[in-house]
Amino acid sequence: MASAAAAETENRQEYFVERTTRVERIQGRSGVWFRATVAPEYRNYGGVPLGGFLFALTLRALLAAHPNHPDPLTCGLEFIASPPVGSVVEIEVETMKEGRTFAFTTAKLFARSSGSLATATATDPAVHPSLSLCLHVTATLGHLHPLRNSPTFPDPRTLMNPSYAPRPLPTPDSPDCVDRAEELKKVRWAPFVDLFRMHEDREAVANAGTKRPLPDNSFNELLEGSSTWMSCKDGQPADVILAAMFADTPLLVGASPMPVKPSVPRNKLTYSTVTMTVDFHAPISSSNGPWLQTMQRDLHRRGELTIYEFLCWTREGELVLSARQQGWMRERRGRKGGQKL
Repeated sequence: MASAAAAETENRQEYFVERTTRVERIQGRSGVWFRATVAPEYRNYGGVPLGGFLFALTLRALLAAHPNHPDPLTCGLEFIASPPVGSVVEIEVETMKEGRTFAFTTAKLFARSSGSLATATATDPAVHPSLSLCLHVTATLGHLHPLRNSPTFPDPRTLMNPSYAPRPLPTPDSPDCVDRAEELKKVRWAPFVDLFRMHEDREAVANAGTKRPLPDNSFNELLEGSSTWMSCKDGQPADVILAAMFADTPLLVGASPMPVKPSVPRNKLTYSTVTMTVDFHAPISSSNGPWLQTMQRDLHRRGELTIYEFLCWTREGELVLSARQQGWMRERRGRKGGQKL
């Protein structure tokens, strides 16, 4: 039995996101540290790595450090700087309190400092002083599966606020859906989109261009939200790491038009997430398949600052993740990786 299980594990396909978000424990250092590589395939605006990918790396480290609390419940993120694409980063995990039900933790993702990175001192004074803080995460970990002797509640889908229910969409592989990733690839404003499939209702996409701007130069579909099926092109079954990565893909999910002056071409814009809060509501099983239904909607815009909400459901319509982030949109002016926000 053991040999059969080992053979099955050895022959199992290793998916791209699974492989590129792997973290390695650093031995011989006080505290809990992990090392990872910023894969170049996740290059985002201006050559910096996708924030959702950095979150995925940090979440991997948090879960690896707390095997008795296998599920994230909520995470608060502060994006401070961007590590260079292709670089090695180090993640420090600290446990503030760990009990039988919850673990209250924090994680910091560091890069080797350069002249433009925000400086920070690692907890361990023996660590190389050139480490600079890029991402800070506070997290509560626990169990999303019901615990033994838990009370029985109705199906959460029957109790969901209608504004948090998934919108009707054709099945992702239906001819009634169109892959918006191909459209995004033409403008090349987010190269990492090559890794994902993003299928939307063909009729909704066709009608999107007919919507008239509102007086404040926002757009109807931004206020209404846009729904998209998302998955990896290699067919990786959806999991919590993938959902967390999708949570920081604003302006990609639904490819919504942006309220900007016509003199600023879309591919000349850059968007930086500043803070984000992510809540996890239910576990994601590999039996759910590769597709997740997502929705992005604007909550507020004022000048360059924008507040987005992101929702994510399984194909069966169960809400698994909700996120809210504040970001900064502006015209790109040669911003390089590592520049402080």
